[in-house]
Amino acid sequence: YYETGNYAKAIEFLTKLTPSEKNGVRADDFLKLGKSYSTLKDTANAIKSYEATLNLDSTMTDVYTDLAALYMSTRRYDDAIRIYHKKVNADPRSGASYVNLALSLMQMKRYEEATQALHKALEINPEYIQGHMYLATVYALMDSTEAQQREYEYVLNLIGSNEAKYRKEAQEIYYRLGMSNFLSKKYGTALDFFRKALRVRLDNSEIHLRIGQSIILGIDDTNEDDKRKRCEESTKEIRRAIDLEKNNVDAHLWLGHALIKCRFPGEDPLNKQKKEEAKAEFRKVLKLEPNNQEAKKALERL
Repeated sequence: YYETGNYAKAIEFLTKLTPSEKNGVRADDFLKLGKSYSTLKDTANAIKSYEATLNLDSTMTDVYTDLAALYMSTRRYDDAIRIYHKKVNADPRSGASYVNLALSLMQMKRYEEATQALHKALEINPEYIQGHMYLATVYALMDSTEAQQREYEYVLNLIGSNEAKYRKEAQEIYYRLGMSNFLSKKYGTALDFFRKALRVRLDNSEIHLRIGQSIILGIDDTNEDDKRKRCEESTKEIRRAIDLEKNNVDAHLWLGHALIKCRFPGEDPLNKQKKEEAKAEFRKVLKLEPNNQEAKKALERL
């Protein structure tokens, strides 16, 4: 039944064995039972069957990968870590096992050990892009900003001119590098990275908002011509963010701030219009979030 793909019948046959018949069941039979349960999405019984396989024959190391993956899927990360350790001890060249070990360790916040496992995986395959992406994520969780940026830069070098093939990875890298610089108030550098993310088709409300924020926060108030140009760019990007997500509270809030920031000295005819538009945006924020203190204070000031 198992060999013909009739997994339900295979399970029925094996589970109806008499006690004396079960004495003759081999580890390989439990392995087939586990794979049958797993194929039918019966995770609990699949785990029990794989565990029984190893109890009968601990040398069947191929079971480790399937069992550990099921432990991960049920969030039994300590068990997954235990089994992945056995797997890499049995097969030190299994890069995928080191990666999954690292992912399990990350879930348990054992970040230093996770970096060690990922370094092992990358020793086996130095050009494994996703491995470097995971390593950058661990560094971010450890607040190792410089190490994170090094990994992202390494991945960008690996990607080279193949951004179309690795679009998802390029999007994530450019966005995260943009955010890192944005939070460090390096708005010009952040803007460059956000625009690169947009170039590789990360076209969503968040990226347009970040572009708009970076522009408005980097404005030089002493250069009126530059300010006018940047104000137009900033409000255009934030309006695009709203077009993509009508109820984006932060976008409405920042459009209000941008419109106020973009008023000009003297009796510029657009100042009154911008003030009214800004007030309308702050009111939209309060309609979406009645207790938004920033919008309340902005309206009071106006």
